[in-house]
Amino acid sequence: MSERKKAFKSVKITFLISAIVIIAMLVVTKIIFIKTGEKSTNTTNHQADSSIDVPEDETSEETAEDEAEVVDPTADPKYYATYETEKYETKNDAGEVGVINERNVITLTNAAYPKAASLIQQTLRGTMDAEWNNDLKRAADDYNNAGGAGHEVGVTYKVNLEYQNENFVTFSITMTGGYGGVGWTADYIYSFDTKTGERITIDTCTDNSKQLISTLVQATKKVMTDNNYPVQDTRNEGEEVLYTQSMSKEGCFGLLEDGIHVKHQKYEISGGSSGVINVTLDKSTSNSLLKENYKIK
Repeated sequence: MSERKKAFKSVKITFLISAIVIIAMLVVTKIIFIKTGEKSTNTTNHQADSSIDVPEDETSEETAEDEAEVVDPTADPKYYATYETEKYETKNDAGEVGVINERNVITLTNAAYPKAASLIQQTLRGTMDAEWNNDLKRAADDYNNAGGAGHEVGVTYKVNLEYQNENFVTFSITMTGGYGGVGWTADYIYSFDTKTGERITIDTCTDNSKQLISTLVQATKKVMTDNNYPVQDTRNEGEEVLYTQSMSKEGCFGLLEDGIHVKHQKYEISGGSSGVINVTLDKSTSNSLLKENYKIK
């Protein structure tokens, strides 16, 4: 065979081998591509199946919605109170009825702010329940010590919705009674934010509690002087401290139609003969100290 033919044959063989290699590489590449595609598809399907198997967590959204008071713009924003009379008989050792203790239990509703109404009702009932249970036991224990004209045994509690506007609602709780001696009276006032149901205090009703307290202290001093009430400062802390502590107690500060009210309870700042000492800031003075949303219109 000539050298030329040998060279041609060698080139031909090389070409065939190269062609076979290229074809083989293409086949392998296609197989890998197909496998990879199947794997990718399977992974995607698996992930999709997993998302179906695991339920969506809707509790977080529901919880957030539950925490916020949803207001129906067509709902009546006014508070309505109903009362149920509850009586308890105080008896002596012989089982004889000495007196009927009485109170009214409030139920509060508000179509626009039902959660706020529920919170306020809970606060008022809780306040009354604690005192009521204590006083009933004391009245029952002391029944046999009663006697003589003017001596009272037993208690009467009354809660009443006094005033409301679009921003706050105010209630009074009066407690009267006796345990065989001189009768007593307690007179409390509570104001609440109409939309949240939170109690309004000296600190939350104003942007300048220091100025408000100072004004109320001066007003208290004037009431004490005008009525010749003796100051009862057993701790020698001074009138300002005495009056501030008294008005800061629960049930002693509130808002009404005519202005800010403070009720210093019996024996808090004066002798028992002075009773509950009421202090009122007029509407104009009150509004100059109150936050915009609590101003009395």
